[in-house]
Amino acid sequence: MTPGLVAIVVGALVLSDFVIVPLVIRALVNGSFVPLAKRYPPREPLPTAIRRGFQSFSIGVLNLGWCIHVTADAAHLHLSPTWLARRFGLTPVSLPWEALGPARVGRFSTAVRIPEIPGLVLRGPRWCLDQGRRPEAGADGATGSLARADRSAP
Repeated sequence: MTPGLVAIVVGALVLSDFVIVPLVIRALVNGSFVPLAKRYPPREPLPTAIRRGFQSFSIGVLNLGWCIHVTADAAHLHLSPTWLARRFGLTPVSLPWEALGPARVGRFSTAVRIPEIPGLVLRGPRWCLDQGRRPEAGADGATGSLARADRSAP
């Protein structure tokens, strides 16, 4: 192969990556995040809300490491994508705590199901998903709807 041909092949591969990778990411966003955004439009957080930036979440197979600003108040979990995540089609979402199903609590993160969207699992930092716990005791003695044991949850 001549050096010119090698340069053309390498250039074509790099150029195709600039097209294919964004298309794959956009497809993942459309399959997992867009249904969530359509069902739960953004709302204004309460003044007493706790906010942290650049948190890591995953929604289905879409991993959003350090791409979400989170605000947790008494009524909702507000997810606001960073500038880069918005470029791939993510929009702000306000999830009411009642919409989050049983959780699987880990050491640092929590995974919750969203029953209104079958098969969708939201994983995020434990600090914010703990905000939605209610005072009533669950089956395992823990408190709140997010503490209910669901061993089948991922």
